[in-house]
Amino acid sequence: APTDATSFAFWLSATLMVNKHERQTLLEETSTVARLRSLIGLLRRLGVMGCLRCGNSICDYQQAFAMSSEGPVSAYVNPGGVVHETATFYTANN
Repeated sequence: APTDATSFAFWLSATLMVNKHERQTLLEETSTVARLRSLIGLLRRLGVMGCLRCGNSICDYQQAFAMSSEGPVSAYVNPGGVVHETATFYTANN
């Protein structure tokens, strides 16, 4: 993770497991202080990741871990051009 506040705020905004709208809002903040305040608020609200379709709890965000230097979330594009984001967790619920 970066050590200066501005780089850290951008890095966390880009790697945090949030939807595209929330990520875009974070990245468009006009100052580092505003971005960090938004991040703190968002981190306080994060708790459990759930299924959008049925609402069941899947895992706790605290169980996320990084398999690469870029953080717990990574993205790849399949041959059809569809972007997929993946995240890694220590445990998940059935």
